[in-house]
Amino acid sequence: MESPYRAMARTAVEACGITNIRVIRQAYRLVVRLLGVTGDMPLAIQARTVPSIVLISALANKAIKDGPTLEYVAGYGRGSTDFLKLFLEQKGDASKEKAEDSTPAAWKVLLSKLGINSSDEFEELVVAFVRDGRHDAKAIEAVIQGYRHNEKCTESRSLAHEFFERFNWGVTDCDDDLVADAVKLIARVADLDAYTVTALGKQMADLPGGTKLEDDLIDGWLAHFATIVDKSEFGESPFQQPLNPKLKAAIDHARDARIHSVTVVDAIKYLLENDSWGHREEAAMRASTIDDFETAMRTLKGRDFKLFVLKSLDILEKNQMYENRFGQAGMNFLEACRRIVRVEKENRFGRLLRTLFAESEVPMLLAEDGIEAQS
Repeated sequence: MESPYRAMARTAVEACGITNIRVIRQAYRLVVRLLGVTGDMPLAIQARTVPSIVLISALANKAIKDGPTLEYVAGYGRGSTDFLKLFLEQKGDASKEKAEDSTPAAWKVLLSKLGINSSDEFEELVVAFVRDGRHDAKAIEAVIQGYRHNEKCTESRSLAHEFFERFNWGVTDCDDDLVADAVKLIARVADLDAYTVTALGKQMADLPGGTKLEDDLIDGWLAHFATIVDKSEFGESPFQQPLNPKLKAAIDHARDARIHSVTVVDAIKYLLENDSWGHREEAAMRASTIDDFETAMRTLKGRDFKLFVLKSLDILEKNQMYENRFGQAGMNFLEACRRIVRVEKENRFGRLLRTLFAESEVPMLLAEDGIEAQS
């Protein structure tokens, strides 16, 4: 059967200068294994994935003389120094190679010939596979499906990288042509991430009429950002990339709003499900009040009520450990229980709380203010 990747793989093999038939066949088999034989993979997605697979396979077989390291390929264009250090630390003693700040120009030439503008999780997963034999099929499939579902975004990112290349290397090109390319990218700004937009804006600012170009780019991205309901994917870059101040302010504001939208019920649920917490949960617990705990206990039903009360009691029992993170949350839960027990002395609600405290590690706390724990 004629593979849909054959033409793309052949071009990559030629760019890498591979002549060993065994290496070529192995690289081709890896392409088919990782991408599958579907026959409907868009060319833009093939161009994004096949060259990387061929290159990584060839490097693993040491078929490219003085070629880049696998770490370099996995971290290419990713704010690479910090990424490479992290990548190497994850490998432990499996790799003795060092991440160098300076790299041979030939490595960049090779990746440029292959059309590899920057790496992401895909290259990371392929490197893990050829090095350690860990074929995380679901993770690779998820990345590829992301490319397919966001084909327009993939094309826009490719155009952005072409703009970077032309701006940096097309030093004799007419500025008017670059301005025209900039205008096209501004129309596609919704497809780009904030860090790419920041970098593009800095370059556009150096063109004729650059101030307006950069403003239009930034304002366009902010207008798109305002329409996004779920902003949870927007956070700090793990590679410490710079952000335009306007974009950073918008993202920080959205993150703060997201943090403060979490309730004490949400936070307790997260703690139960993950046995850990993040900034949002910590902020919610610190901001929680006595009223919040009382309202939650009077509103929740069944298993949700049971788990909420038991986890809150656990936090109170370990208050010294949690206080630095959760502030007065444990004591606010205690006071909410005291309120309820005062009002619900004779019913099952009050009896349940008195029994729970009597069997807990802090039985005397509920007994304050004249309330006696039931043994």
